[in-house]
Amino acid sequence: MPQGLSGQRSIQPLNEALFRFLVDNSYDAMAVLREGETIAYVNRLLCELTGYKEDDLAGMPMYGMASTYELPKWKETLFNVAVGRTGALRCETSILHKCGTAIAVELRANRIQWDGRVAYLLSFRDITRYRVMEEALRSSEAKYRALFNLMPIGLSISDESGRVLDVNPVLEKTFGLKRLDNIFHVMESSEWKMMCPDGTPVHANEFACLRAIKGNKVITDIELGVSNGGEFVKWFSVTAAPLSGTSNGLVMAYVDITERKKYEERLKYFANFDILTGLPNRSLFFDRLNQMLMQARRYGHTMAILFIDLDDFKSVNDEFGHYVGDLLLQEVSSRLKYCVRESDTVARVGGDEFAVILARVNGPAEATLVTEKILASFQRPIEFDDVCCTICASIGIALFPKDGDDVDALMNRADIAMNEVKEQRVCNPSLRGTKAFMFYD
Repeated sequence: MPQGLSGQRSIQPLNEALFRFLVDNSYDAMAVLREGETIAYVNRLLCELTGYKEDDLAGMPMYGMASTYELPKWKETLFNVAVGRTGALRCETSILHKCGTAIAVELRANRIQWDGRVAYLLSFRDITRYRVMEEALRSSEAKYRALFNLMPIGLSISDESGRVLDVNPVLEKTFGLKRLDNIFHVMESSEWKMMCPDGTPVHANEFACLRAIKGNKVITDIELGVSNGGEFVKWFSVTAAPLSGTSNGLVMAYVDITERKKYEERLKYFANFDILTGLPNRSLFFDRLNQMLMQARRYGHTMAILFIDLDDFKSVNDEFGHYVGDLLLQEVSSRLKYCVRESDTVARVGGDEFAVILARVNGPAEATLVTEKILASFQRPIEFDDVCCTICASIGIALFPKDGDDVDALMNRADIAMNEVKEQRVCNPSLRGTKAFMFYD
């Protein structure tokens, strides 16, 4: 008589039907193996699993369904059951189909009594689907790992405390960040210091990416500057997203935008500065003039606008060429900057035209002193290799608020004064030099 599936008590005759019922209706393929290792009884699922009929399996050596490679696992499992061990009563192996195909199964074994003798109850659970899922998972992990490691941007995965769970080679090389580091501690203690686009420092507890964890939302395009304490700054666009829509972790992507930032800075520079001289151009000049006028109105102080036109500059270009003309403009720019304060502005507003904003002056006398200083600086010869020349200029001056209250009025009146100087110099060449300027009147 068969005994219970795990116990040693003899099954009463009344329970044999129950035993067969349980085996036949099990979700696993099952077989009873005599001590001589031949099959005594099988259920329907084993027939379906192996492709054999029940009559074909009856009396078949059990190991006939095991491949040569898997046979040691079967024998070890049965041996452990036979000697009463409990550590290896199951194993993952395979069973051979009638056509020779190996089917992945989980083998379980138990010692029972069958017809009053020791026998073994074997169950086979088809794990092919799980093996396919495992292989798909391994393949997915391999693809993820390859993508993660080969991405040209920095990637990190951290938990809610900031502990790094994974980091790709790009980010590890950039910051020296390693697994199990705390990204926020590294931010605070390493030689790398972070800053906002306006240059203000970023502290770990203020890091915008923390909002992605706390708010369970994606944070995109955070511009982050990273400096090693020197002048060199690398810029990154950082995107942070919670893991799997939870608040238990964070994945962060760092895209190096250093070159883009440099390009943007160059565009910004070209939009506001004269490429040849490095001085503010006409656009930036008017912007600064507007700002300085607001300050002057607020605090009630006097400003002066100097409109400067170089005399006979065209003849320099004609005689010595545009290369010398460009060098002369650069030298004029340098001398103009030397003659004014840092709070003042010197700009190139035309081909041979310059303008100066004296941000705060004590009336016409101080404006005159600065103008005479400029004209005196122009009297010094300008030498380029074997070329030596001097330059003269006509300067018109307008004062705020006396000559106007807005940008257009002040510039117009400084231009009028400059043109009057030019007209008078045509009639009176003695005005060349330090007296070649005029206030608007």
